[in-house]
Amino acid sequence: MNTFLELLITVGRFVVGLWPLMFLAVLVGVLKRRKGFGEALRASIKGLMLAWAFFALLNLAFFIFRMDTFHLFPEEVNMKYFLAIGLILLPLEFAIVLEERHKKINANTIEEMRALSPSEFESLVADTYRAQGHTVEVIGASGDHGIDLVIQTRRGETWLVQCKKYRGKVGEPVIRDFYGALRAANADAGAVVTTGTITAQARLWAEGKPLFLYDGDEFLKIIQTTRIHKSLPVEAKKKRAQNIFVPEPVFQPAYAAASHTASVEVDPYPPQDKRPFMNMNEAPDCPACGLPMLLHTQKRFLFKPSQIYICQNAPSCDETHPVD
Repeated sequence: MNTFLELLITVGRFVVGLWPLMFLAVLVGVLKRRKGFGEALRASIKGLMLAWAFFALLNLAFFIFRMDTFHLFPEEVNMKYFLAIGLILLPLEFAIVLEERHKKINANTIEEMRALSPSEFESLVADTYRAQGHTVEVIGASGDHGIDLVIQTRRGETWLVQCKKYRGKVGEPVIRDFYGALRAANADAGAVVTTGTITAQARLWAEGKPLFLYDGDEFLKIIQTTRIHKSLPVEAKKKRAQNIFVPEPVFQPAYAAASHTASVEVDPYPPQDKRPFMNMNEAPDCPACGLPMLLHTQKRFLFKPSQIYICQNAPSCDETHPVD
């Protein structure tokens, strides 16, 4: 045992001085992945930071035990170079962590959504439900029959949700299994949310059942319209709720027949509406860009401020819409 420990220490005293070569090996290995310049740069910084931390621990151990080590650089400058590289890498690594945290919260594109881990995608779906005013219990990996979330709605209903972090297709067998779990739990409705696509056979099988299927593009639009709803002032939300025009839902349930707009005064969230994601698109769409518009307050000298809807791409897009 003592011989093995001595051998390990001897190897460590030699390896710790090879940190410049190890850094180069990490950099070359990362660049061979060829995932684009931005991705390669982030992976390189992460790999180099891990390598630097490893050699920092080795240096600290040998410094504490006052052991001499091998150096490629002269001893008087070796540690200066090593610490200087660490000081450069640390803020870059911190910036990457903040960027990834921002992506986890926002997920503004399909690629950002697909870059999330399965647990992060579950959290994104759960946060979207919470933003719509529901209570969410995250079941996750411990869930039975693929049930990831249990939703208690504002109407007192129970919805079950399965989150599929896929790049491929979700087929009919997955929907069949989930529907079996839904019936066994006696829930009011269920949803399958995926970052991939849902096959036509799966959608056809779900017709006539309280199942709601959201692919990546559909769910991304749900996220965007939910954020628009949260950004509207309270007064605007109340005014829109009192509007007698009921727009066609952004996403129809899998079992719904073709719906039509109605000019009747109704509750914006009717009791019979069991869609796991409600239509949160209360702002009008920009006629030029097709994006939900934002409520903007215009200040006027000596007059009461007025409100108007403007495009998200303003000032590039100058489309406006009056507040009803």
